[in-house]
Amino acid sequence: MKKIGYLEGLRGVAAIIVVIYHLQIIVHADLTVILVSFLDRFIPHRIGSIFASSLNVLIDGPQAVYIFWVLSAYVICIKLFDNSPLESNRYLIASVSKRYFRLFFPSAVSILLAYLIMRFGLMFNLRLAEQSGNANLSTAYHFVPNVFFAIKSAVWDIFVNGDSEYNHVLWSMKIEFWGSLFCFSVFGIFRKSRKRLIVYLLMLFWILAMHEYGMLCFLLGFFLCDFDFCSKQYMDLKFIKLINKADAYFRTNKVLAIVLFLLIAFPGSLILNKCSFPRTLIPAIISFGIVYCVIRIRLLNRFFETRMIAWLGKISFSLYLVHWPIFYSFSCWMYLAVGGSSRLKTLSTALVSIVVCLAVAALYHAVIDRKCVLLTNRIGNYFKPKTA
Repeated sequence: MKKIGYLEGLRGVAAIIVVIYHLQIIVHADLTVILVSFLDRFIPHRIGSIFASSLNVLIDGPQAVYIFWVLSAYVICIKLFDNSPLESNRYLIASVSKRYFRLFFPSAVSILLAYLIMRFGLMFNLRLAEQSGNANLSTAYHFVPNVFFAIKSAVWDIFVNGDSEYNHVLWSMKIEFWGSLFCFSVFGIFRKSRKRLIVYLLMLFWILAMHEYGMLCFLLGFFLCDFDFCSKQYMDLKFIKLINKADAYFRTNKVLAIVLFLLIAFPGSLILNKCSFPRTLIPAIISFGIVYCVIRIRLLNRFFETRMIAWLGKISFSLYLVHWPIFYSFSCWMYLAVGGSSRLKTLSTALVSIVVCLAVAALYHAVIDRKCVLLTNRIGNYFKPKTA
């Protein structure tokens, strides 16, 4: 399927946010606190604190993962809603049959990478934790590597238990996998039935009652895709007409669109700081609002399609997979090896680590992820019904 450039770009920015969020653990720094300290020189502390907190969306890793989920639901459903019934059915069968393998193969290689790093004694996080007193570093890679448990983690744990001791970021694969199957199942059962709006409402109530806010992201992305490609089917419904009019007005009023995006992304982040994260409704709503605005606002389309951000989008999945073991091996080693002041250690380790992550992610994408895509497409094509 042809990728939508600005959505891939948004995915790339979200991946960088996750990287920066986790990098703060290694260098034992809080960028929000650093920014507040800097602003204290120029403005009152309370104002500086509010301003810095509103920018937290730019370094909030868990929030970025919620954006991943809304994007995933929207993108995987485009061919379901924007195709003939026959083609939608063929795409649905192929997508269901290959979804596990699309996530499994690249994730398994990242687990293998972490296993080998541990096996050769190249994880330095525990040594850095002991030297620096950074207790957060001691929560990972504190066990003896075992090939059986590494395989079990890749095959089962990340998809069923949402856990992987070898690569912590794979906790999101459980929701990514089951959320995708949720979207495929809803479409497979209800297709483009006019009654599906009632089904969406019932599912919304069930998700809210169960506090499954990761699944809420998939439901919101699914509905947004349905609305963008199939809303004409139920335009006789009054509330859909109102939504469509508001949406049309939003598309044509550029100033209002930009203001709404800024209000969602930045003050929304300020509200989020007051909530118990991640088991909260707020990040799902913010993520939906951000994706909605990026799709609707042409200025944001162009920004997320710029060459550098488009490249980040291209390697985003690989970057997400490899940065954690790199941080706990190379970055920790570098922090230990670099001399000088704490500020010099922090700055040099952060900059070099990001460059190394980007380089490894580009290589991982070219050598591993692209091959995984080809392999999983073969699996999907094998099960896809043949055209007459």
